[in-house]
Amino acid sequence: MSEGRVSIQPTAGPVVVGIGEALYDMLPAGPVLGGAPVNAAVQAGQLLALLGVPGGRAAVATRVGSDDLGRRFLADVGGRGLDVSAVQVDDERPTGTAVIELDRGEPSFSITADVAWDCVVFDASWQALAPASAAVCFGTLGRRTPPAARAIERFLAAAPKAVRLFDVNLRAPFFSAESLVSGCRLATMLKVNEQELPMVAAALGLPAVAGPIPEPQLARQLEAVRTRAGLEAVVVTRGTAGAAMATAAGLATVPARCFPPRDDADTIGAGDAFGAAVVVGRLLEWPPERILDVAARAAGFVASQPGATPLLPADLLADLPAG
Repeated sequence: MSEGRVSIQPTAGPVVVGIGEALYDMLPAGPVLGGAPVNAAVQAGQLLALLGVPGGRAAVATRVGSDDLGRRFLADVGGRGLDVSAVQVDDERPTGTAVIELDRGEPSFSITADVAWDCVVFDASWQALAPASAAVCFGTLGRRTPPAARAIERFLAAAPKAVRLFDVNLRAPFFSAESLVSGCRLATMLKVNEQELPMVAAALGLPAVAGPIPEPQLARQLEAVRTRAGLEAVVVTRGTAGAAMATAAGLATVPARCFPPRDDADTIGAGDAFGAAVVVGRLLEWPPERILDVAARAAGFVASQPGATPLLPADLLADLPAG
């Protein structure tokens, strides 16, 4: 067992961290880089570069095996320009994997248990990265074991000024009502899809309304969740119906963005790209409407491509209004 590398590169710009599960999606065409927080970090790094944010970069805090996939992970993520200083290497457990079956581009997941990222620890590399973090993306799956949950909670506690996005990815049986509530309490922002929203509301002791939800009722549901959990914002993705964000200022909405799909396109990672854009927009202090616009573009493009972390096109934000 070895800890992550301790040195953290100095930066004058914001650092976006994806923390939690690191895995490879085992697709029919072969292994593809995955894991929601890793996907979000990769796309956050790309968006910061596309926007020309000085010194902006992304990092991952996770754990991989000392196996072929672990070495591939370090090469893949490092090759995308991400900081891998806080990636731990485990000599006893394998790198995480998820067997994915696609039905008309929609994935179903079978996630391997007892893998390296289940045993992350709050080591010196995490202790160094946490206070440098401007934003942290985390979710339900990365906290499925008590040791991993405790390590991630320590990281978040050591980054009290960071934007903390809790991205709910409900992968049965790796979540509970308690984990949903505690995740909300650790966060400043929450991201859910329309199917996850009633489950989060019920976990918080609120009336749950199943989708599709009319906009006035959606606004009330999101505001109730936001207020009960003490969050700055709640974001919901609604598939072809677009997305919405509730803040203290009210509800903002955006239609879905569609791109010409490749024949081998799937929707894997689209929600993670959306969350990455939400975090980047919040760091740049954009209004909700602008955040949702960029997030819808990022998610729409990823959904038109195969795999979770395709390269974003240079012109993705070319017609983005100034401001």
